[in-house]
Amino acid sequence: GLFTAGPDAGVYTIKVTDVTSGASSTYQVKEAFTVAPANWTFKAADAAKTFTIAGAPATSTSYTWDIMDSATATTPVATPADYGAWSNGRVVANPVTKTNDLAPNAAVTAVKTFYVRVTVEDAGLAAAGLDKVTVGPFNIIPVATYTVTVTGAAAAKLSGANVSVEYPKGTIIGPVATDAAGEAKFTTLPDSGGNYVYTISMPLYVTQTKVSNLKAVPVTLVGGAVTITGMVQDNLGAPLVGATVSAYLPMATAMPTVYKATTVALGAYTINLPTGAATTGWTVVAANTSYLSVQKTGIDIVGGTAAVNFTGAVDGLAAKVLGSPDVDTGGGAKVDTSASPAGVLRTDVEVPAGGVATNGYIIIVPNLKATAPSTSTAASPTYVYDVKVTSDQAGTAPLAAADIKRIVLTLPIDLGKLKPGDLEKGVFRIYTATTQALLEAGSGTAVPVANIIATDYVGNGLVGSVTFRVDHLSFFGIGGGSDSAGEIASGCFIATAAYGSYFEEHVQILRNFRDVYLLTNDWGRAFVGFYYRHSPAIAEVIAKNGGLRAAVRLGLAPVVGVAYVTIHTTPVQKLLILLFLIGILAAGMVMILRTRKSAGSSGNGLTRNKHPGP
Repeated sequence: GLFTAGPDAGVYTIKVTDVTSGASSTYQVKEAFTVAPANWTFKAADAAKTFTIAGAPATSTSYTWDIMDSATATTPVATPADYGAWSNGRVVANPVTKTNDLAPNAAVTAVKTFYVRVTVEDAGLAAAGLDKVTVGPFNIIPVATYTVTVTGAAAAKLSGANVSVEYPKGTIIGPVATDAAGEAKFTTLPDSGGNYVYTISMPLYVTQTKVSNLKAVPVTLVGGAVTITGMVQDNLGAPLVGATVSAYLPMATAMPTVYKATTVALGAYTINLPTGAATTGWTVVAANTSYLSVQKTGIDIVGGTAAVNFTGAVDGLAAKVLGSPDVDTGGGAKVDTSASPAGVLRTDVEVPAGGVATNGYIIIVPNLKATAPSTSTAASPTYVYDVKVTSDQAGTAPLAAADIKRIVLTLPIDLGKLKPGDLEKGVFRIYTATTQALLEAGSGTAVPVANIIATDYVGNGLVGSVTFRVDHLSFFGIGGGSDSAGEIASGCFIATAAYGSYFEEHVQILRNFRDVYLLTNDWGRAFVGFYYRHSPAIAEVIAKNGGLRAAVRLGLAPVVGVAYVTIHTTPVQKLLILLFLIGILAAGMVMILRTRKSAGSSGNGLTRNKHPGP
């Protein structure tokens, strides 16, 4: 049976008697006092946090609060003020005062991890070895300024670009307009080593999403002389403001690059496409959270623009009704907080436009972790998650793997297990498996680090979150890191493996080049298809070798350079560059011919000297 000791710390004697024989035995149980919270993550600018002692006996005379640098340290840190200050001081002489507020040091410039040891002055507890309790870890994360610098062609600084960042999940900061130096500054973001997602837009330029963990974030906008414009209404003719309109070139197996715009007054929108973008075969989708999406395919661009309207009874968006799918042609999303009524354990599933091939229902099932410890789920707070998209509302018919190109998931993470930056460093990983049993047995596959989109290492102090992309659905958990063969799963190909992130700037340049110059013709599409079939195995090898990654980056440098110049120049500039290169080539050929002629003449002279004629 379960024996419960008294409310106070101490040594308890438990006597067990057999009711039949009358035989009895006694046992001693030691019960320690507790300190709450047992772990916490602060931002340096946060208010003080209250720590509370429970279970200290009435015979206690004082409490001592010490900052320790590890859970096993025996000596307090030399300068506790580096971590924070106790409202009641280190030693609390009044035994009635069982709380102490710790105000984090607002001046920290790097993440600080520490533990708190409380010592109760009580002779009985000291004799039993129960006078000290250490809790933690606790993290203080500094707040830093993150600067996004926006440039255009020829590295010209762009003033007036709108920059926003999502932090925390579901909250948009901004937009902030860039100044004369092309800079937009964000001064309240935690410097945790995690990724942030920025959105940068400006008239006549292609809207860009940038994922970065840098404090100085460079962004180069591509000119958007090609446009898709129009209006979005509901099916009753009322304009829809805030709807999302997406445009992309459909691809058979891979996730296409999606260009987006949000409708403004009167439901109007403008999507800027890269200069030189394909002129045929576009799919355009209008979506709104409360409405069924409407898709138009085979859109052609004539004279640099295409007008695509979603209006009236025929093309307008119809309101969703009970039983409408969560996901349709415009994508979809679902938030589940059933594992925690207060929303602390929140799971988000987002499907972008083009992310799945058919309509479906998002099913999120939180399952309690097994009682036996599992490395693969150690940093998942309480639950692992079974996530799927099904064709039926009951959740019995999951979509085929071939029908899923991209899903974006946000899962809770246990801040008592992870330190800031652990997911990006691979110290902890996101694991996936077809069943919970396989996941907890350590037979899952690690989601590539490059697939991490954003991380929140502050959260509510106890639980943070990680947002990442996958091309399949199953059971997911957060656990200890390992060098998994799954590092290049989910379409993480050669450039991504070399540069470390699908969203890295050089990779974005190559993607833009693909969209503008390869997907616009039969030869290019055939090449892209061949590349997608054969490059994952090569990328897997590259990702596991730091030296090889560096070598591939060096080899890709001229390719990226040519792609950048090709994308960021006008037809006239391209012609001038081509003529310049032809001129250099022609000059080189002339020099070679002259050198050969001179060498030939010299050789003939030597022959005549050796073999004079009669």
